[in-house]
Amino acid sequence: MSSFNLAKKLQHAKKAWKSFTNTLQSKLQKLNISKAVRKTTKRIIALRPIRSVIPHKLRSRTHSERLRSRHHHRLRHYHNYHQHQKIGFAAIYVDQLFPEPTSMHAKHLHSLDEASNGKMAKAEATVGVKVIDKKALPKKSKAGETSAPTMADAWKAAVSALPQLPGVDERAEEFISKFRQDMNLQREQSFLEFQQMLARDDLILKTCLRSPTMAKEPVRVLVTGAAGQIGYALVPMIARGVMLGPDQPVILHMLDIAPAAEALNGVKMELVDAAFPLLKGVVATTDVVEACTGVSIAVMVGGFPRKEGMERKDVMTKNVSIYKSQASALEEHAAANCKVLVVANPANTNALILKEFAPSIPEKNISCLTRLDHNRALGQISERLNVQTPAGEKPVRELVADDEWLKGEFITTVQQRGAAIIKARKFSSALSAASAACDHIRDWVLGTPEGTWVSMGVYSDGSYSVPAGLIYSFPVTCQKGEWTIVQGLSIDEFSRKKLDATAAELSEEKALAYSCLS
Repeated sequence: MSSFNLAKKLQHAKKAWKSFTNTLQSKLQKLNISKAVRKTTKRIIALRPIRSVIPHKLRSRTHSERLRSRHHHRLRHYHNYHQHQKIGFAAIYVDQLFPEPTSMHAKHLHSLDEASNGKMAKAEATVGVKVIDKKALPKKSKAGETSAPTMADAWKAAVSALPQLPGVDERAEEFISKFRQDMNLQREQSFLEFQQMLARDDLILKTCLRSPTMAKEPVRVLVTGAAGQIGYALVPMIARGVMLGPDQPVILHMLDIAPAAEALNGVKMELVDAAFPLLKGVVATTDVVEACTGVSIAVMVGGFPRKEGMERKDVMTKNVSIYKSQASALEEHAAANCKVLVVANPANTNALILKEFAPSIPEKNISCLTRLDHNRALGQISERLNVQTPAGEKPVRELVADDEWLKGEFITTVQQRGAAIIKARKFSSALSAASAACDHIRDWVLGTPEGTWVSMGVYSDGSYSVPAGLIYSFPVTCQKGEWTIVQGLSIDEFSRKKLDATAAELSEEKALAYSCLS
């Protein structure tokens, strides 16, 4: 055998012997460790009964030493438990989170860190604790302070260490987006539920306001000539709340002459059949005293119309007789502060007669209907300008700019509108007159809108040089049931002539009416 082959075989033998000795040494070390652990366990078990007997003050170790020992034992138990369970979380050491050691265990790790590499390996093999390398520790800044890792770095490290975490950012964004959508849907649903609750509460409130316990006391309203055309159009408006408002109950008193009693009863039946919520009662009679008893508002529609071939004085005599008897009944049986509106023509003079025979009714509570001509004028202007009636707030002259039309066709159309309706319909204007009567009483009782005025036939106090003692149409505003003449309006020469002509005509009618009384 050559020397080269012998050396080669000896080299393999040396390696085998070295491996054998290393393995044997490792097994002996493990055997010694297990023996030491068993001995220590037996010693602790044996000492437990003795510890319960020895007084607390006679124990050798201090309280802080015992706490450190327990803390160290818990850490080892936690490490061994997770090592056996094989949980795949990367190790995170306290030294990486705090610049300075905060426990005895951390100081022990730093002391091991300062040892040599051989001692480190020996400590790892003996104790079973992984020692942190300096290269793995956070680098120190110039000031000598250790910079703690940020949350972003810790999150990246956790994501890279766990295979189930990649893609968690996308899933988190998806979850947050879905959560926001759910919250928006819940908010919208809550808002809709809140609106529905408000609607229910509003309905309950309106129901309570309309309940008998909280409703207003009904107002008794007299309508004379109720079986006629105007009366037939007027009474349903009153029962519906057009005259006194949507929350004011009413009791209708309807008066007509004996020949119209059957027709009057038919009107009553229709009112009952209509089942108006605000209509609390209907009195249909031909007795003037019964009709006037307790009424707070009287709308005098009944009168004697001028027929073909009749003299003007004959018509006036008939109407004076009618209004004399009705005025006496109102004087004796109507409610205090009763308001009276005369509709039947000649309305201004009929109102004067009523004032003469009902002296207890204040003159400010007696008026006549001129609102129909007022509304007719508004209608003509709105048609001329092609706008809605309440839309204008400027003077008519600025908008129309046609004096010839204003002084001619406009006035003629308003004056002859009643005759034009009779010619077309074969009956007098009833619907527009009933609507004007409702407008008159509503503004009088409830008040005119701020910044506007209306036309009412009222007792003249001499304003605008109109003779006192006449029932004349004035521009008025109304508040709290009282009317006030609007003062300070400019009157041009053309308007002055018209006002004077109307005053002269009314003065002539007044003289004729008083002559009929004598």
